[in-house]
Amino acid sequence: MKKIIILSIGLFILTIYGLNAQENQNSEPKYRFFNEYGFFTGSTWTKTENGGDIGISGIFVNGVQVDKTHFVGFGLGYESGLEIGQGIPFFINYRHFFDKGYKIKPFMNVAVGTRFAFWEEERYYIDEFGYTTFMDPPISRNGLGFYSTLGVGFTSHAFSFTSSIFYRTRPGENLNGVRSFTGIEVKVGFSL
Repeated sequence: MKKIIILSIGLFILTIYGLNAQENQNSEPKYRFFNEYGFFTGSTWTKTENGGDIGISGIFVNGVQVDKTHFVGFGLGYESGLEIGQGIPFFINYRHFFDKGYKIKPFMNVAVGTRFAFWEEERYYIDEFGYTTFMDPPISRNGLGFYSTLGVGFTSHAFSFTSSIFYRTRPGENLNGVRSFTGIEVKVGFSL
């Protein structure tokens, strides 16, 4: 809950800073699209066999850019990791561009939303003869979790690069019913 409050305050301060820093910029909104793919690694905060997680992810963000500094859009993605499993994040994305007229434009990225997990984990054991025996029913990992990302990156023409930290949750079998993950991710892609 503290992370949500901190992210909200940071977004509020950044928005006020952006409103105060506008100087004769074209405020006509225009459509913009981001498509990014990458890798993530992180910690599960619970004792697991691997002690952490690695995986791949991809996002698609459609939205509106006002002047040259503010972008707000809705995103949809896909991610798959060893511990976190498969999931579809749906989120609101805000990007603040530090546009000074150069070809490379750095930005700050904030995304908050939900993550739908849709996989099942097979339970099994290996008997004394070396055979693998599967037990029914499998452990269900379906349900909604939390998705958040805070990062920095840059765009150059249509190329996009982002490096960020994240906090995500998914349904699990611990006492709280939710398993959390934190880590870093690196994504590259393109924007229109």
